[in-house]
Amino acid sequence: MLETIALALVSTLTSFLFEQQLLEIQSVKVDNAPGWFLKEKSDHICESTAIRGDYSSLDEAKSTAIDRLTLKISAASSKVIQNELTANRNENEKELIRSLAVDRNVKEFVTANAEFTNIATKKEWVFLRSCLAKDPFSAYQTRRMTDIAKQISIQKRETGLRELHEMIRARNK
Repeated sequence: MLETIALALVSTLTSFLFEQQLLEIQSVKVDNAPGWFLKEKSDHICESTAIRGDYSSLDEAKSTAIDRLTLKISAASSKVIQNELTANRNENEKELIRSLAVDRNVKEFVTANAEFTNIATKKEWVFLRSCLAKDPFSAYQTRRMTDIAKQISIQKRETGLRELHEMIRARNK
């Protein structure tokens, strides 16, 4: 059952991210930017970055791109988790879900899995597109949602046992 919940959440999250990305697709032409800048790839989550500089600024551009992609994924994940998991929960469970919605490992995941698919310099600017493929993202989120579902189950079990012990104690008085 936990895996079913986790898979449903991953499906919701993945759909949400890719739908949001499609809504954000812009046909804006940025002066001096390459043709691929601000254009999305259908099977990836991407973030375009531009910073003033030349190839010596590439590491800074990559760091900025990782930060922006991390923020994009974190915000969407947190929103989906809180919207999908907090329905019909007591306050303790909601608090646990809110604490688990913040993914402390997402930057590590993004750093390890992001691909810098396009890099260009034009007129004192560095343009960069960083992307995450859909499959590794879905696998990562599946593991994460399974862990969250397990934590919720453990808390429910502990709460139930605590209530049972209290009832037994009250009955024995």
